[in-house]
Amino acid sequence: MNRELRDLGRATGEENRLGRSPFISLLAITIGWLVLVPPFVSTFRTFRRLAAGQEVNGTRERVSVWLGFVLYLIGLLFFPVEVIYAQSELNRLWRAGSDRAAPRQ
Repeated sequence: MNRELRDLGRATGEENRLGRSPFISLLAITIGWLVLVPPFVSTFRTFRRLAAGQEVNGTRERVSVWLGFVLYLIGLLFFPVEVIYAQSELNRLWRAGSDRAAPRQ
């Protein structure tokens, strides 16, 4: 997800908003658990970048950053539902982009 947002940022000139290094997010989610805080920060920022990507792409409906983060917290105890929510919003972002890029007849 972070790589796709980085690629969108490069394509639209919005790298500052959409991220430059998905590897840092990966490190925060995996090794960051040793410090405890980085995975929470990374997840929140990923949802913020997703919302920014939807804004850049012109998607009308936007991801709820706080809902995604709360789903992440719930997922720590039960089932990681935030992944499903985030992926569905990323899919919406790409569908909106392809609708805009499709030739109109």
